[in-house]
Amino acid sequence: MKEDLRVKKTKAALFSAFYKLLGEKSFEEITVNELCERAEIRRATFYKHYNDKQDFFVGVVKKFRADFDVIFKKNNRTGALIDYLIGYCDTVIKYLCTYESLVQNILRGQLRAPFINIIVQQNYLDTKEKIEESVRGGLSISVSPENAASMITGGITLAIINWVEDDTKGDLERLRSDLFAIISRILLP
Repeated sequence: MKEDLRVKKTKAALFSAFYKLLGEKSFEEITVNELCERAEIRRATFYKHYNDKQDFFVGVVKKFRADFDVIFKKNNRTGALIDYLIGYCDTVIKYLCTYESLVQNILRGQLRAPFINIIVQQNYLDTKEKIEESVRGGLSISVSPENAASMITGGITLAIINWVEDDTKGDLERLRSDLFAIISRILLP
């Protein structure tokens, strides 16, 4: 079911206000009043769409993830499993770097675990599906698709998040080659 244009505009205004506020202060310091004021909507409108600030945050992360999916699927339509996963790593790195200050503020607060969990859940499902598709196509792996997907998505996500959090950043190519080595080790018999 499609969202009404007014609802889309309201949510876009809230998300935009939230991104700006999160650049200025932590999630814990942001109030619903402040968010509504910045988005130029009424509190009643906010509560029409969200139960509370945490529920709103889940919506923000899901939107963040949906935007990522559009970019990833546009750039990685086909290919071997390893190429798909390396493309996935590259897209995650680029996407998190694009929203670096937002992501860093989220990771510093009490919403670190829910943020990572929401991101990893969908990544797990996508990766598991791609692994199962590759196994049906003749790929032989030494572990179950579920375990391979769990290790890969959890490892990729946490390695990249740790890299984003690191102020010194380290070498991006080194991170990419490390991730490729880990993925290869898990998937190759």
